[in-house]
Amino acid sequence: MGKPDTKNIIKAGAPPELKPQFTQPDGWHWDWVKNDQDQYLRCGWTMPDLPEGQTPKGFVVIAPGLSEFCEKYFEIIRDLKQDGYAVAIMEWRGHGYSHRHIEDRQRRHSDGFENDVADFHCFIKKLKTIRKNNGLDKIKTALLAHSMGGNISLRYLHDKPNHFDSATFSSPMFGIKLSAPQRSVLKPVCSVFNRMGKGDWYAPGQGKWTPIKYAITQLSLSSDKERRKTQGLWFEWNEDLVAGGVTYDWLMEAQKSCDIIQNPDFLANIKTPCMIGIAEDEVIVDNKDILKTATGLPNAQVIEYPKARHELMMEKDAIRNAFLTDFKSFAFKL
Repeated sequence: MGKPDTKNIIKAGAPPELKPQFTQPDGWHWDWVKNDQDQYLRCGWTMPDLPEGQTPKGFVVIAPGLSEFCEKYFEIIRDLKQDGYAVAIMEWRGHGYSHRHIEDRQRRHSDGFENDVADFHCFIKKLKTIRKNNGLDKIKTALLAHSMGGNISLRYLHDKPNHFDSATFSSPMFGIKLSAPQRSVLKPVCSVFNRMGKGDWYAPGQGKWTPIKYAITQLSLSSDKERRKTQGLWFEWNEDLVAGGVTYDWLMEAQKSCDIIQNPDFLANIKTPCMIGIAEDEVIVDNKDILKTATGLPNAQVIEYPKARHELMMEKDAIRNAFLTDFKSFAFKL
């Protein structure tokens, strides 16, 4: 398969309802990462506007969450760029314009989180070339990961221990929010559907994306009315970005990956300094699992944000700005 043509494939512009802060920043570069299966994953990056001779304060690599895409992070990227940081982000396979697992593009499927870890490594290798070409190969690099991206990138820190100077996690999926009965039957049920060849079916309560369903779901993700509309506006404007519910195989692989990262021996080998932000009003990931995981990390601190919901970077200004301030204070001032 040939490399996708960025200009002809990616829809230019933005939903007309979006405020300028949520649109593509100046100096933004679209690009592609080719993974080990010859699949193409979309990525993007930008450099800060600095006087000649000055270098960025640091390089921030964003690992997004489930169903997310590059455009959703434009506001954060703008803020970091304005503050003097270089920023890059990649869409996981099955997300945005990246390779989709199955014909039904909406289904959030998985063929194993270890493949996402490998994809992330391909992305990091590409960034090394970009950084070298821009004279940025010596500046510090910080990971900024959200939710599912936190799960994948924690595994990356374990496998590639010297690639990041710090790692900051926003509501990381170190455990999925489930009741005790749900947790006990999750893997057996998913395994049955997998053996029946139905692992790519939507899991119970999941399905195609609709504006109404999205609006209801977003209430549990952010208390900021403007920011929580952003993803839905992009979906309505550009169907190529749309993501629906998860499949049985995604649930099974997600739980497997959570089991891996909760292993004390696994955690003991992660030496990267970590900051973990958790939301007080969390209903998506399990804060107890996050705290348990954090205690197993040799160099980690946890900060809880009162009245915050799952998406700390899409929350009201007071919460969002507090998280970003903590991130910038931690990431490059160790």
